[in-house]
Amino acid sequence: MGAGPPIKEGCDVHVKDRSPDIARTTLQLIALGVLIASSFRIVRPFLVALTWATMIVVATWPLLLHAQGWLGGRRSLAVAYTLLVGWVSESSPSDEQGPAPSAMHEIEE
Repeated sequence: MGAGPPIKEGCDVHVKDRSPDIARTTLQLIALGVLIASSFRIVRPFLVALTWATMIVVATWPLLLHAQGWLGGRRSLAVAYTLLVGWVSESSPSDEQGPAPSAMHEIEE
């Protein structure tokens, strides 16, 4: 009578050499790291634009929902209305035409 559980016939009780598994896992992790780093390098120029787009979407979402309710639940018309309002507000001339002439005089000196 042994101290441990009985060993079933056909079970491999020998521990296999795990070094090929460790090498394979290490290479997979290195390859994954290279893919993540190269993906970030490709996406990096677009991160500022993506951040601005996210802020604009979050800021205009209530306008879109209000327009959708006002237009009877028609999302496509609400989107068109929201785009039109955004386009008009961006393309309209602003009061600021650059620095004031007195400021320009100070810059030149």
